[in-house]
Amino acid sequence: MLVLTAACGQRDGESRVPEGESSRMQADQYVRTAVRRSPEGVIIMPSAKAERAYDLARLNEIAQALRQPAALCFVERGIETIRLGEVDGEAAYVDIPEGQAKFRARIDLTGQTMRVEVLETGFKDEAMERCVLEAIEAVKWPPSRTSQVQRIDVIYWVSLGLRGEDESEAMRHAFREQQALAAMRGRQCLEGRLPLGTYEITGLSLLDREGRTVATRIDPGTVGEDVAGCLTAAFRDVRMPRSQDAFIRPFSPRVEFSVGDNGIVSFADERWLKLIRMEQAAQREARRAELQGARDSSDSPPPIVLPRDAGEGEGEPAVGASPSVPATPTNLPKQTPKTKAPPAAAEEERDPGKGGQKLDLLGR
Repeated sequence: MLVLTAACGQRDGESRVPEGESSRMQADQYVRTAVRRSPEGVIIMPSAKAERAYDLARLNEIAQALRQPAALCFVERGIETIRLGEVDGEAAYVDIPEGQAKFRARIDLTGQTMRVEVLETGFKDEAMERCVLEAIEAVKWPPSRTSQVQRIDVIYWVSLGLRGEDESEAMRHAFREQQALAAMRGRQCLEGRLPLGTYEITGLSLLDREGRTVATRIDPGTVGEDVAGCLTAAFRDVRMPRSQDAFIRPFSPRVEFSVGDNGIVSFADERWLKLIRMEQAAQREARRAELQGARDSSDSPPPIVLPRDAGEGEGEPAVGASPSVPATPTNLPKQTPKTKAPPAAAEEERDPGKGGQKLDLLGR
């Protein structure tokens, strides 16, 4: 969404969009660049008088708000017309109500739209063009600051966007799984309503950029309107991974149902879905076991370390030993305890004159 009104360095009273051939070329280039960058959008181009009559920030809000009803036109028309066909010998979606158009709105003093006309159009689908025109007619513009009728041009473009991601093998696998889940939900739609036989249903699912289903169509074919309506509700819950460069993403559901003679309904991918679910459960269980093993390893206590036996070296704990845990020495050589000497003997040992000449200090 862009509003082609702002420019830098203008003086009061000057138009923010320069007049003349050069300005038109700049505007056209601006529009082409915007279209290349986005699969859908709105550009508002006020006249020089309208720029003075309206607040540009408010026009920007109107352009942003206009995208939603215009996109709704594309979705509602697309779910009716888009089908899987062939282009240049390859399977492709055709009858897409995409295109680009330039509308001119004339607005009275109160902000009511007096009329809207189509200046240029690239839409091949007239219903789509008319829907966008009606969305512009419903816009409530701000009251004019002047006493004149104002003119504003509105450019709108829309397409599916890039589909490269959706055509990858991973996306095909994801949609097949989602389709099988929808078939599992929808097989009750056939129970008690259809006789014995095989029924192939086809249709169209339109998803947004985030992978959410915005519209679904199941072709009645041989199952009838009631069954098709019931299956449409079952396919509304289809969800896909996000696709950055897409706008509206078409997918074509195709499911083969079988009604048995006992009235039980099955579908072709039922066994495949069961195997996929079992494989996913096994992968989740393996991942859970891996995470549990990692937690158990981190929570295990430190090993207990015992001191070395005698003769293995002092100051070095044995492998697997803990210095904080004392141990009773074992297998050590027995030592004979020492006995105390009698007191007299002890005195003799302390007598320095023992074994030598005794002196008579008293003269005896």
